[in-house]
Amino acid sequence: MDQTVSKKLFQQKGYLNLIAAQTLSSLGSWLDMLALMGLVAIKWNASPLEMSGVMLMFVAPMVFLAPIAGVFADRFERKYIMIISNLVCIALVLGIAFSTALWQVYLLLFIRGFFETLFGPAKSGKVKEIVGMDNIQTAMGISGMIDNASKIIGPFLSGLLVAVIGVQGSFITNAMVIALSTLLLLGVPKAKAVHRKIESKKIGWFMGMKTDLKEGLVFLRTIPVVFISVLLVTILTMALQIADTQIIILLRDIFVEPTKIIGYGMAAAGAGMFLASAIYTKKEIRSTLQVIIVATIVMGVILITTALIRDLPTGILTVVYPIIFFIMGFSIGTAVIPTNIVAQKQTPVDKTGRVFGFINSMSTLGMLIGILSGGLLSELFGVVVAFILSGSLLIVLGLATIPVKFMVERRHIHVTESVTGAQGKA
Repeated sequence: MDQTVSKKLFQQKGYLNLIAAQTLSSLGSWLDMLALMGLVAIKWNASPLEMSGVMLMFVAPMVFLAPIAGVFADRFERKYIMIISNLVCIALVLGIAFSTALWQVYLLLFIRGFFETLFGPAKSGKVKEIVGMDNIQTAMGISGMIDNASKIIGPFLSGLLVAVIGVQGSFITNAMVIALSTLLLLGVPKAKAVHRKIESKKIGWFMGMKTDLKEGLVFLRTIPVVFISVLLVTILTMALQIADTQIIILLRDIFVEPTKIIGYGMAAAGAGMFLASAIYTKKEIRSTLQVIIVATIVMGVILITTALIRDLPTGILTVVYPIIFFIMGFSIGTAVIPTNIVAQKQTPVDKTGRVFGFINSMSTLGMLIGILSGGLLSELFGVVVAFILSGSLLIVLGLATIPVKFMVERRHIHVTESVTGAQGKA
């Protein structure tokens, strides 16, 4: 990381408040994740489909609402959007803590997914709004490191909290952490300029919203390498989720205490993604598609390996599985982080919300399809087949992308020059 750039960023009080709030918010997302999985998979002995339903309720709102959340982030003050999102999530987390039936968890997770969707595009836009174009790669790298460090610390703390104060205590602690994040957001500065508004009152709010929803997609299509990268990450996410949502089912059949192993695994995956974030904070990204190809093939091989070695002694698997999770985490970070950085660099600040709203929507759509497919495949053919199919799809995707890379990157050089010129006028 460039020490001069990093020093300048950390001298900005507004930026410090924002990343501190993000740190607590990201940590809070993982503090109750293990408690939730334990609540559903262990206490209620959820089936593969029921386990998929938990993730489905959480991510389904993001598919349809992420583009709308992006429009809001470009129209309204991003600071207030993040604060409102946090406040509602506090109430919902507490509601989950005292749920007595699975349908209640489903309902509360669905509403929570709706409000958490508002947070992402607002945060992405606010980061660029505060730090400017020159510091955006370093700022995005730091943001990624925070998110992924939370995946290391969060599962460990979550397991500790569940052991010491129980499932309900874990959710209550998470609500307190989100409340502190909200207080920090009060110190984030408002935008210096008013966000984009409807140019003509004759258009009307609804028609203006419809036009704005299209702009994220329209703009991304002017940058083919970024657009293709987003599509690949979407398909990658779909294939990965076929296995990811069923990992607790696989581990439940192997270990006496599966939550402990998945806690180690989540921390290891977070460490891998943290390392990827640290590398791409300072590394020049010459070919986004190149790193996606390599990462996708590696993930495919790892998922197949995860299923095939399940009959090894549990003592060996206790060591091997966290290593596998680490490699997976690094590979995911290698694919996703460069895509987000390149998208941030190419997008003007007044379009950031809509562009990242569309990106988040696409990624979540892939996740949603993967969750449904994973649950159905595990129910029909078993969890091992689901893992092998997921890995095979990733390998095929990586290999199929190789010829696409050469075609798309030839066009990217000319398109980047024109978009950069356009940003200079924005």
